[in-house]
Amino acid sequence: MWANTCWGFLSLAVTFALARLSMIWTSGHEQWGAWLEWAAAVCAAISMLCFLWPLLSRNEWLHLRKKKIPFRRAATMAYEQLRATDSIWAKVADRFGAELGKTKEEGILLYMAGALQTRGIPLYGKHPPSQQHELIALDEFKRGGFGDGGNEFHYHGDKSPKYVELAVKACDLRKIISGMKKVSSDAIGRWN
Repeated sequence: MWANTCWGFLSLAVTFALARLSMIWTSGHEQWGAWLEWAAAVCAAISMLCFLWPLLSRNEWLHLRKKKIPFRRAATMAYEQLRATDSIWAKVADRFGAELGKTKEEGILLYMAGALQTRGIPLYGKHPPSQQHELIALDEFKRGGFGDGGNEFHYHGDKSPKYVELAVKACDLRKIISGMKKVSSDAIGRWN
């Protein structure tokens, strides 16, 4: 459809330009001639904008697609959005949050971090002393848990974190939260 629009406007521009050229050999059409020149120029500009649109919008799209959000912030965003929709996820986080962290707030974030991870969100972290984010393999999560509200990942029994400054891509977070919102609240009976 995009290509049809581009070619359609280009065809209109050429048609208007040819119509204007055909008026050169006839007289009495000066007022139409100016209109045809203007219409040809507008259609040509729209056509060029249409053809160039993928190149103009590509950089912004790639930037948004690659934008990373700190995992602690992602867990907070998930909790806020799920709480606003009265989701089962937020209710369970509220109920069991105090048992998971040093404070109830940290426990809620740890629960949401675990929920996001079990839903399959690709997670990135820095393996100390590296300063580069790398994709964390799914098998790693079987060996440990989150700390500091989702900022760190520790192996069981280790005091120093395996990965720090955890982050997720914004586009992945939107997809996961959208899927979590669709989980039925009828499932809450299993938690009571």
